[in-house]
Amino acid sequence: MNCNECGSANNANALFCNKCGANLKNNNIVCRINSHINILAVLIGLFIAVIILIVGAFLFSGIAKNDNLPFYIGIVLFTMALIGSIFTGAFGNDDAKDGMINGGILSFIILLLTSFMVGIILLAFIGIGSIITGALGSGASSSALLNSTTSTTGSDVSGGLLFLVEFIVGIIAIFVAGMIGGTFGVYLNEALN
Repeated sequence: MNCNECGSANNANALFCNKCGANLKNNNIVCRINSHINILAVLIGLFIAVIILIVGAFLFSGIAKNDNLPFYIGIVLFTMALIGSIFTGAFGNDDAKDGMINGGILSFIILLLTSFMVGIILLAFIGIGSIITGALGSGASSSALLNSTTSTTGSDVSGGLLFLVEFIVGIIAIFVAGMIGGTFGVYLNEALN
């Protein structure tokens, strides 16, 4: 069995590497990733990302119109992931691999918290909408529903597909920004020291 840390050959039933002392039984991917995670560095990056969210809300507000709202949200999340992960990489990561992993984790946390907040907002709007509909009575909601129905056209379908592609590309871009920022933070820290 070869060691994942130093690459030296070991006995098949060895628990630890005879050269570097690494644990040989924790060779699955989850254990290897967990050994590179620095929770404090991720929390520092998350704190910086929240500051970027507040500052970004003002800086990018010029592009926050109804038709550009998804682009605005994407730019703010991308900036949060990039700058937050630079700080994550700079604090407490020994090498570029650690910075990349911790930057990716920060991006995941940012996307998870954003999804949670969007879910709460949507539930609040649905709840408010149902209260208003209930107050107006079922006749008002039925007539409004009949007047608002439209047929699905090809442009609606292509617009939906375009939105789906933009959404997927945005999520990938946020993860890449986190990993690149974490790696850059490690190199920045090495250059400054």
